[in-house]
Amino acid sequence: FVTLKLSWPTSAVLPEKPCFFVSIPSSSSVMDADSLVQQATDLARRGHLDEARDLLRKAAGMAPLRADIREMLLDINDHAGSAPRTRKSAPNAQPPTPASRPPTASPFARMGGSSQQAPPPPLSENRISHRPGEFYVPPRGASSFSWVLLWIGVAVLLVGIAFGAVYVFKMLPVPGSKPGDIIPGTTMPVKSATPKDPLEAKRLELKTEVKALMQENKYDDALKTLDQLVAETKPPKMEEYDALRFESHIESGKAKRQRKEYKSALSDFDAAVKLNPNDSGALFYLGYMHYQVGLMQNDKKTSKASYQEAEKYLNKAIAADPKNFKAYESLGHTYFKDGKDIEGVEKFKKIIELSPDSPEAKTAQDILKTRGVR
Repeated sequence: FVTLKLSWPTSAVLPEKPCFFVSIPSSSSVMDADSLVQQATDLARRGHLDEARDLLRKAAGMAPLRADIREMLLDINDHAGSAPRTRKSAPNAQPPTPASRPPTASPFARMGGSSQQAPPPPLSENRISHRPGEFYVPPRGASSFSWVLLWIGVAVLLVGIAFGAVYVFKMLPVPGSKPGDIIPGTTMPVKSATPKDPLEAKRLELKTEVKALMQENKYDDALKTLDQLVAETKPPKMEEYDALRFESHIESGKAKRQRKEYKSALSDFDAAVKLNPNDSGALFYLGYMHYQVGLMQNDKKTSKASYQEAEKYLNKAIAADPKNFKAYESLGHTYFKDGKDIEGVEKFKKIIELSPDSPEAKTAQDILKTRGVR
């Protein structure tokens, strides 16, 4: 264990504040201290107090946290009739405040002395030897303070280890991840060796940037970076980049739809359908945006053209996925707006037929009831 000792520099005048230094006693030092204490005890019982005092000073230097050694040393000084020697005080310095010790049985009595002797002379709070290198008895509480510092250090170390372990765990790639994939919970990509081909290295760099922008919901910036990637590196296989572009257009269109930017969202969904003409979700979103744009038009002719476009893409979405209930519902509303009530009723009845217990079927029944259809 680490011991924090409190001491003053060996100068003629006592400083106002103590200074600290650390010592690490070895196991042999503790054993030597016990041997010295035993020898000092034997000498004290035979009345050789000066020799016992010298041995206890050495033992205290080896084991500074031993309170019993300090008490024995003080008792020997008291009962030998010589108060502890202190350093010379500075001119005009105030004398130290005396402190009385309680009249209890002392360690000296256990060493062989009498506990009924005359009370010891007043002791100074600054028990310091005048000879350099001799042991200084630290004030009470110094050892407790050192243990507090020790435990604080251990706590800080454990917290640092825990944070380091969490950081390292987060940096580990998910099994099956590829270089350039974003590590879950972060914006950092899975690292890999830099390709030797400069164009391939550039592709990897830009693709990583695209995925990071998509993680931050910056889809327009991601699309611009994809355009840069294709223009500068001309990848031989476009499938992977088309998939990233398709996802960026879909997510960008959804975000714009939430902001009711229907015309801008329609452009994103149209680009997504061009990249993947058979995706039911993209076809649904494109048809739904045409329906929303038709609702915004003041001119009936323009609105009718938008409704017809919506009908075309919504029918394609149903053909790609016959259980796309959102497409059925949107198509039914579009038919109603376009004056095709019979077709609209058929689409809502189709939802009830395909999934009678679903929430979509319950919505379809409510819509038909408002129109007087059972």
